[in-house]
Amino acid sequence: MTKYVAPAYGLSAFHCPNCNVFAKQDWYQAGGIPLGKGRSPKEATSQRVQEAQLLGIKPGPLAEQYKALHQRIGTGKPALDSFDSKASPIVWNVWFAECDHCSDLTVWVGRVPVWPTRGSAPPPNPDLPADVRVDYLEAGRILTLSPRSAAALLRLAVQKLCVHLGEKGANINADIKSLVSKGLDVHLQQALDVVRVTGNNAVHPGQIDLTDDQETVGQMFNLVNWIADDMITRRKRISELYEKLPDSALEQIRQRDSK
Repeated sequence: MTKYVAPAYGLSAFHCPNCNVFAKQDWYQAGGIPLGKGRSPKEATSQRVQEAQLLGIKPGPLAEQYKALHQRIGTGKPALDSFDSKASPIVWNVWFAECDHCSDLTVWVGRVPVWPTRGSAPPPNPDLPADVRVDYLEAGRILTLSPRSAAALLRLAVQKLCVHLGEKGANINADIKSLVSKGLDVHLQQALDVVRVTGNNAVHPGQIDLTDDQETVGQMFNLVNWIADDMITRRKRISELYEKLPDSALEQIRQRDSK
């Protein structure tokens, strides 16, 4: 299984938030202007900032306008570049990444993905219970706008997932400890300690923690999926394989286990 690569500004390949496939991405400027093979928005922007900076130094009626363009492009905000009279105006800092697999687009303003609204969160494990999935998807939609709010939702999702797995849901530390005794990978418990879902520094589910950042939240998305994979998906697959055994083999297993 390919390691999940979150969509990121200028990357030539990542997991497409539209089709969930790891694929090559071709970048375009607003207006559908291709940046060229292997060329990233960062390189194109840097080149234009240098050009505008040089033109702003030269004396002339447009010098101040070029200085302003240089400064605005550098902020990451959308900037209209209409100084080339022979071409249509160009919008800087609005980008499109076209997926080589599904041909759908990811839309970026500056370095932030704004479409689709799932942002850079990995797709949810398909076996997540419905109410946990709702929290997970909402956290993905607000990830770039408010990582701390997304983290609060994900801690709540872990609590709900524990309840679905037969725990009480009143104390995540106790629930995770119980799940480890039932087969949950102890490394997942350690990872939950790192992102302050469990352990002495745990933050209460649904509570905002001012120290949460996007990297921390990215790990929490993975942890929710990994718990579901460890405790639901893999066991379901084993059960499905077991049920496909012929009746004679199942009877032999029953006789063996009854001894």
